[in-house]
This record gives sequence, structure tokens and C-alpha cells, in this order.
Amino acid sequence: MQKIKDPRISVIYNSSNLGVAGALNKLIFETSSDWVAIVDSDDVLDPKNCEVIRKALNRHRHENISLIYTNFYYCDEKLNIINKGFCKEIAADESAIDNDCVSHTKIYNRSSFLKVGGYDTNFTIGEDKDVIFKLEEVGSLLFIDEQLYLYRQRKGSLTNQLANQKEYYLKLAIEKAVERRNGTKPSLDTVSIIIPIKNRYDYRINNLLKSIRNQRYDQTLIEIVLVDYGSDEKHYQTFMALCHQYDIKGVWTKIREVWSRSHCLNIGIK
Repeated sequence: MQKIKDPRISVIYNSSNLGVAGALNKLIFETSSDWVAIVDSDDVLDPKNCEVIRKALNRHRHENISLIYTNFYYCDEKLNIINKGFCKEIAADESAIDNDCVSHTKIYNRSSFLKVGGYDTNFTIGEDKDVIFKLEEVGSLLFIDEQLYLYRQRKGSLTNQLANQKEYYLKLAIEKAVERRNGTKPSLDTVSIIIPIKNRYDYRINNLLKSIRNQRYDQTLIEIVLVDYGSDEKHYQTFMALCHQYDIKGVWTKIREVWSRSHCLNIGIK
């Protein structure tokens, strides 16, 4: 990885094993894009992939879409095409729970992803099914009926070896979705976190916001309010970028008084 010199590619190293779900959460929290595509490291995108998806986004930009997915090709280890994938559009009166037809390419609306709390890190496999069900509950799923992803099948791959675990976690994801949709999930309290700040837009505020969004608590119940108490104007763009990246309610004041933490907190609470 150290040999990669392309400035368009960012490499993030973890100091500990976060698991697949934890690592993906960290990656998505680090991004600032409105849409995030998930691609496995041994697969390949069709050359038209991004362009076709971009055009679909433009056509549906006024709709509340939480997830876009395409179809794919099964390929051998040398990426020779074997067969079409199984993806299809879900009927209006049906659900992803009843139709196992959402797969590669998956493109998440980042705001929706954060809203549902991201991947459940308790899932050691099949975490994508759980997040698909959750995204279906906050927006619509848009299907692009084109094979835009080459899925490489490998003999003896870890995924194939964990069939029993996949079945267990799929059932668990369905049970959790049914509980949420039937309102049988135990109710949790909404939490508002007020953060006062002035001219301190460095690694510390990023670390704090990451730690909040990494909480194992329903993120739909966590509201972050960032209150800027008269920072220099040069920090405004950074303030707005943080609000976008971490799905924050931001309050930018033009107060030029002496720093007052209590006054700043009162603004956030109101």
C-alpha cells in the first residue's frame, strides 16, 4: 500500500482489528461525499459504472433515495464472465426482507447511512443485509438494471466457507428489521450532544465527532449540535464541512464578545 502514489487515493491504517463492519464504518465516517460505493478488493467495476450511476442520480435527485444498487456479473478468478447476477427491482408493495436481490454495486446515501447508525459491528458477516434493511426504512432503493460490477468467485474463499454463519446473521438481520418495523424494539432515549467551540478546528474536534458517530447506540437517536461562538471567518468552511460530514446541526454565531462557555451552551440547548 505504501507504493500507491496516486493523490486521488487515500489510505487509512487501523491500529487494531476493527472487523469488516467497524472498518467500513470508519471509512464512511472519514468521507465527505454525499454518496459512497462499496467495492470488494478483489472485484472490478465496469468502465461505465460511475457514469451510469451519476446519470441516475441526476434523474432522481429530488427523490428520497437511501441506496442505489446495480446488477453484476459472476466471474471466474481471471474475471471471465460466467453468468448474470441475481439483482432485480423490488416491487412497490414488497420489501428487501422478502427479496434477496440487492447486491453489487451498492451505493449508500451517506446521510442516510449515518442516520441509521451505519453497520452493526456485532455482525461478523452479513453486515450488508442488516444495513440494507435499515436504509429501506428511511428512504427508497433505486435499482439500475445493468451489469456494472464484476464479482470474482474464488474457490475456497472465506465467504463460501462461512455459509452457516451467513444464514444465522441473515435471520438476525431480518428479526431486527421486523422488530423495528412492528414497533416492538425496546424504546431508547434521544440524546442531544452540545459542543461549544471557538477557533479550535484541528484534529481534536474531528476525533471527538468520530468518537460520537462510532457509539454503539442507535445513531438516529443521537443529535449533535455544534455551536461556534464567534470564530474567525476563515473557519466557516471547515465548520460547514464538519456539519455535512458528521450529520450535525450547526449554529454559527457572529458574537464578538469574550468567550462564554455557558452562553454558548445555552444557545445550543435552545
